[in-house]
Amino acid sequence: MTTSRRTPDRRATSADVARAAGVSRATVSYVLNATPNQSIPDATRDRVRVAADRLGYIPSAHGRALRQGLGETVLVLEPDWMPSSTSARLWSSLSTSLAEVGLVCVFSHTAGVATSLRQVLTTFVPRLVLSFVPLSEDDAELLATQSVPLLRLDVGNGGRGGDHLELDEHIGRAQVEHLVTAGRRKLAFLDLVDERARAQSTARTAGAGAAAGAAARQGVTLERLDFDFTSEFVGTAVHRILDGGFDGVCCFNDDVALVALSRLQDAESRVPDDVAVVGADDLPVGAFTSPPLTTVSLDNERIGRYLALSVAAAAGLDSASEPDRDAAARVHVIHRGSS
Repeated sequence: MTTSRRTPDRRATSADVARAAGVSRATVSYVLNATPNQSIPDATRDRVRVAADRLGYIPSAHGRALRQGLGETVLVLEPDWMPSSTSARLWSSLSTSLAEVGLVCVFSHTAGVATSLRQVLTTFVPRLVLSFVPLSEDDAELLATQSVPLLRLDVGNGGRGGDHLELDEHIGRAQVEHLVTAGRRKLAFLDLVDERARAQSTARTAGAGAAAGAAARQGVTLERLDFDFTSEFVGTAVHRILDGGFDGVCCFNDDVALVALSRLQDAESRVPDDVAVVGADDLPVGAFTSPPLTTVSLDNERIGRYLALSVAAAAGLDSASEPDRDAAARVHVIHRGSS
């Protein structure tokens, strides 16, 4: 777990900005709060903004936060994951678990990326920022200047800093281990070619490769195949599975698995007799396909509680229990008819 928090000797005030810019505190307030109908020269406005930026001053943020009841808010910076019901369940679990420790969740998909984090902090000051995305040094320094703790967390997106739960690695590993246990030996991994999935797919293929390597003495091999939701990619992938004699297929997620399952059956390949198919992320529709789709699921309730306890500890709140760091226990295979 990586946290960063720096408490300056004294937080900059509007009086500090006024002295640095050579203007009155009222002028500072008018400029930084964009008060309308004020005749302030552009040069003066620029001088105030430069002084505020140099001092790390953000106007009235804490006061507004208290007035709005946001003093116990956690700002969650979401990653650019592929849309899925799994991520929706994870965020729901996190919100519920944070509420149990007295904290409110506010999610942002753009803060620190498309939206300036400074702009967000002029609206309210959170108790803590929980970031699933890389932050710039300037943004991290800004949070430190405002004495806002920063908790960096990586849930399997390539280990870009912070605590790394390795969930995606365990998903790929679980897929291969399940197929090996079922007697499959020549395995393919259908890897989704999509920039939004790149970090997750890198981790999932790495986990699958590690599991296949561990089972190499049993004659297990694993080949990565590119996949995209276009007729050309789908057709090529299915032909390679059939022509290559693969008897087990791990899929990046259930969306990929459902397409592969359908096309394999169109090609008169018997699932699971000829080839077994395993997805990931446990889409509800997978239980109703023919045959029902075997998938790897995350224990989102357990993950959400882990995150909430980690946030509580980083925010300095008392907690009766320690976060559970066993990432493997958060991943399990739902065995159905496709394997």
